[in-house]
Amino acid sequence: MKIKRIIKERKDATLPSTRKEQLKDILKNDFALIIDICLFNLLFSIPLVAIAILSYIALMSENMDIVALRGITFYMGLFSIIPFGIRGLAKGASYGLLKKRLFNEGCLIGNTFFTNLKKNFLHYFFSYLLLGIAFFISTNGTFYFLLLPTNAVVKGLGVGILILYFILRYAAIHYYLNLDNMYVLTFHEGIKNAYHFVFMTFIPSLLFVIMAFIIPVILIVLNYWVMMIMVFVYLLFYDGFMMTIASLFSFSKFDKYINKDNYPEYVKKGLLKEE
Repeated sequence: MKIKRIIKERKDATLPSTRKEQLKDILKNDFALIIDICLFNLLFSIPLVAIAILSYIALMSENMDIVALRGITFYMGLFSIIPFGIRGLAKGASYGLLKKRLFNEGCLIGNTFFTNLKKNFLHYFFSYLLLGIAFFISTNGTFYFLLLPTNAVVKGLGVGILILYFILRYAAIHYYLNLDNMYVLTFHEGIKNAYHFVFMTFIPSLLFVIMAFIIPVILIVLNYWVMMIMVFVYLLFYDGFMMTIASLFSFSKFDKYINKDNYPEYVKKGLLKEE
């Protein structure tokens, strides 16, 4: 994939003054960047999408019983772990692109994406590999508790813990990818700091995860043609849009808890500075 478009560095007088305004600015003046990010993510998500499609076809079988359902759930989660890691390559490199845009640093989109990928591909891969493992554990664990011959309280508690586990992991990984693109950190340090941010901002992090998965959840209950439209919207817009929101929110928290004392040159970088 060759994307020769550039992110242009803008004059200070034309910059937005807050991260919220920056979101409106991107949607108005650089909407194509969100599409580019979605295309990168889609390219690296082909194995994961293929598994999802095959699993969906299998689940639609007329001869489906509980044993077959357990098998499909298990193998779908297991075979998705590596494809999650592959998707993480695009996610991490795309967050590097967003950093360039939000910091008002001009660059070639295609060159910057693949430079980021080459520089930090192991961090990107293993971060999303952890998310794939969380997906495997949460989906199969939820299935186990729902079939467990016990009372509703135990079932509800077990399912709730597994869902919370996935939510924390998902939010932490997106914090981590933003941290990894801004600071020089070991993998362990980055993940640890990411979880600190998740717990400090638990409610906004929870809302982010709900927003990120609202379309996939809706797809389960929609008819075929509406489902196709929603898939199209998610793959070519919503995925990149949610990443933009994640970066904007993360950068505002980094300014407050890290940059103010340790990296003052990063504070409100890319925004119109107050005189």
